Amino acid sequence: MNKLVKEVFDWVKSILIAVIVIFLISTFITQHYAVNGESMEPTLEGNEPNQDRVLINKLAKPDYGDIVIVDSRLERERSLKDEIIDNPLVKLFNDNSTETSFWIKRVIGLPGDLIESRNGSIYRNGEKLEESFILEEMTISFEPVVVPKDAIYLMGDNRNNSLDSTEVGPFPISNIIGEVYIRFYPFSRFGLF
Repeated sequence: MNKLVKEVFDWVKSILIAVIVIFLISTFITQHYAVNGESMEPTLEGNEPNQDRVLINKLAKPDYGDIVIVDSRLERERSLKDEIIDNPLVKLFNDNSTETSFWIKRVIGLPGDLIESRNGSIYRNGEKLEESFILEEMTISFEPVVVPKDAIYLMGDNRNNSLDSTEVGPFPISNIIGEVYIRFYPFSRFGLF
């Protein structure tokens, strides 16, 4: 009987250690997200039944052209509590967790950049961006903006159908959750970014 108890205890201990490791990795290093909506088409599909699923690197520092997941609650900075509450393992057991709004967008401007729209194109610091990934020429326009310190300018690839910095302004860098580095589903569109 003691052997059986010891074996059960060893299994429980191993499972507990695995859960803790998975929790720490998904809180601080990498996490998966499902793409929702049309704002990143044609790069990423967000409509059922073939909704793209991606992994993000939470340690990456976003740069021009990167695709990022951002917390759209601009009225406050993200905290460690948000990271824990938004962890998929916590959400499994806490169905009362606060619903947050995560957006997926592309980095267009970094602190100090002047972002403008002219004739359907985006200009950064006076230079037209060559963007082969956008769905169609942009029909909306916005006032020129200098990206503030500690902020980032984000836009969707489907420029005419994206709620992004053109409407809500630059996002605090602290609201960036992570950089997309791989699409793992659907398997037919598997690939690195």
